[in-house]
Amino acid sequence: MINFPGAAGTFNLRVAAVAVERDRVLLNRAEGEGIWYLPGGRVELMEASREAVKRELREELGVDVRVGRLLWVVENFFVLDGTPIHEVGLYYRVRVPNAVTRSEGIHLRDELGRQLESHWFDNADLASLPPAPRSCAHVLLPCPRTGLIVDREQQWRRVPDPP
Repeated sequence: MINFPGAAGTFNLRVAAVAVERDRVLLNRAEGEGIWYLPGGRVELMEASREAVKRELREELGVDVRVGRLLWVVENFFVLDGTPIHEVGLYYRVRVPNAVTRSEGIHLRDELGRQLESHWFDNADLASLPPAPRSCAHVLLPCPRTGLIVDREQQWRRVPDPP
């Protein structure tokens, strides 16, 4: 995966999927984390970003998606577990299979030993959630034109599981 630790922090190259269906957007949350984020993950070295989106969604949802156009390039600066992170994210519009879009509930899937929770949220729900990066919250619905987003204020932290 493209992840370079350095003296000042860590650099990541990330891909993310913007799945919007029937005025809802698909968000993920990993076990032990308190934030919802767009599905996706890090790009492998020599892997095309579109292929990385397909791979990540296959891992996270167990389905094959159709990758559309690139919507945003997000330069995100945040702190995770005390480490400064400089992340460049490529956010693609995706179409997920009908079985997933018809679902109303939460999807749970084991990924690398942790439960990954996926859920559809409607536009009204987004205002009460802390999606990451925060700068994407106001532009998720309706799906916007392509653009560049820079987010320097995000301070992520892992939230422990409830007892």
